[in-house]
Amino acid sequence: MESHVKIKASQQEMEDLFENDEFISVRLYERTDAGLYKCVLRHKELEKPLKGTFTIKRIKELLY
Repeated sequence: MESHVKIKASQQEMEDLFENDEFISVRLYERTDAGLYKCVLRHKELEKPLKGTFTIKRIKELLY
């Protein structure tokens, strides 16, 4: 499943998520504001795709 979300995080946190996460595939991320990124995530099937603004911690809570 693919979700288009905004994530509040530092550049280092986004790089770590992009490179190291086993369960979430970050297909694309783009910085829009200081600490805010537009992202395309691929993840396990859910009832509905994720929408809105999240922190990395909250995304992991929802997907694990």
